[in-house]
Amino acid sequence: MARSCSRRASPPRGRSSAGCWASGRRPRSSPPPSLRELASEQLGRLQDRLDDPPPTATGHGGRTGRVAAARRTAGDAAGRRTRDGGDWQVEVDRFTRLTALASYLLAHCGPDGAVDLPVERVCAALATTPAELRADVRLLNLVNFGGDGNLLYAELRHRRLEVQCDLAGPALARPARLSPLQADTLLLAVELVGGRIPSASTGALRSAAEKIRAARHGPPPMLQSSPAVSAGDDTMTLVNAAIREHRLLHIEYWSEGRDELTSRTVEPYMVVRQRGEWYAVCFCRRSQAVRTFRLATMRSVRLDEERFEPRADVELDLYRHEGMPASRDYAPQTASVWYSPAVARWVAEREAVRMLDGGACLTDVPYLDTPWLVHTLLRFGGEAVPLAPPEAVAALRQTVLRLRERYGTRTG
Repeated sequence: MARSCSRRASPPRGRSSAGCWASGRRPRSSPPPSLRELASEQLGRLQDRLDDPPPTATGHGGRTGRVAAARRTAGDAAGRRTRDGGDWQVEVDRFTRLTALASYLLAHCGPDGAVDLPVERVCAALATTPAELRADVRLLNLVNFGGDGNLLYAELRHRRLEVQCDLAGPALARPARLSPLQADTLLLAVELVGGRIPSASTGALRSAAEKIRAARHGPPPMLQSSPAVSAGDDTMTLVNAAIREHRLLHIEYWSEGRDELTSRTVEPYMVVRQRGEWYAVCFCRRSQAVRTFRLATMRSVRLDEERFEPRADVELDLYRHEGMPASRDYAPQTASVWYSPAVARWVAEREAVRMLDGGACLTDVPYLDTPWLVHTLLRFGGEAVPLAPPEAVAALRQTVLRLRERYGTRTG
């Protein structure tokens, strides 16, 4: 049971145990008392919050409030500076003058990277005034740019323009080299996530890792990466092979929404990753339609020798561009969901949220069907509560009551 939960994308650490009872899987052995007590506690907290919905007053203490306050402060400061007549705003055509000035100075820099020019000569060549030149030089020093990676610094002294040019172009023209830290980081990334990439094979990753090791220079690494590239788990390997070779897959799949285990024969076309989970986009011969199956809930996968001809009517662009179709354009319903302070920060890193008083947050969750939404929210262990629509609230409440009865807890 613990193993099945570990394969699921879960809320922040400390809340993931709720995924065991949220997944709908009936354990093959009795759960330990500690897990039963934790599930009972989380279900009770969720039922209390469903019966007494949390407040949704917007505060300014959260991240959104701080950002808004910072923007207001910046806006006020900008307004004050504008009213004071400050020249911090740079017109678009000013950069045209800066480019012309930089090109002119670079063209006149000597072999030693220095030049001393009369101000009158520079103004005549660029059709500018001494005052404009002084302002342009000040901004040029601030930006400090030049063509081909060259750096410039200029200073006006007694009607003379003294310029220092750092001609870095030749140095930058040489091929870039990875630092030892960059090389070690790439090698560790290949080792840690290489086997989870849905590629045709791991040969390309092995070749890349060998080239990085050959190009690495400097002291020995502090963390040694393995020379082998993991091929990933059996499920991912078989799904990749079926996609690459156009072979049928026989799967036993746990349907969370219907709380049942089904056997299906599918024609796999691609895998996509959404919110930490891998999904296989397939044509299901049982449903005679395109379906997505989460790899973590495939109980068994068997690769068939029979091959299939890819169907022309299977539309994959949606999944390539959008990932799993969970946006408003494709989801017919949207639920308003409240997240407690315990998980609000984790949610805010992944979704657009509205921060509330006390550190909680509120966001809209698009969904295709109510059972999916119910099981998704259950995984937060009582820290996520739908406020609308009423059908979603009622469905979650019924599921909570049924689970509490299963776990032998009082519901009254």
